[in-house]
Amino acid sequence: MANFVGSGQTLAALQNPGLAPYTVFAPTNAAFESMLNVKIPGIDVRSFMNNKAILQMVVNLHLAPGAWTTQKMTDGTKIPTRLAGTAGTLTVKKDGANVFLQSAGSSPKIVQANILAGNNGVLQVIDGMLLPVKISSAASLGKR
Repeated sequence: MANFVGSGQTLAALQNPGLAPYTVFAPTNAAFESMLNVKIPGIDVRSFMNNKAILQMVVNLHLAPGAWTTQKMTDGTKIPTRLAGTAGTLTVKKDGANVFLQSAGSSPKIVQANILAGNNGVLQVIDGMLLPVKISSAASLGKR
């Protein structure tokens, strides 16, 4: 996640013990690789993900104020993230013991839950990237 975040400012904020707890929704390595290998006509996804504004949107969607454990997540729970607006709200979907996080563009599953991150939050490992828009819409953003 640190390589993906690439923002010292974001990491420093998360490591500040004076801040309220945070939840980090951290994609697995396989989720990163899968995202980088997506084929979109006319778009180089690796270059697209190097766009600082887009990258910051995606990073902020993976960070939520508060300690969000799966015990606090019921079906339909809305989790506001650091990404402003409705695209920055995740909706919890439960299917038996499985917990999914629905964003505007994806619905990854929590695969490792409730990892305590010191006194400053919780880490939820997810099997996909949270996206603020559907990948077809993201492609049009990358052409600007």
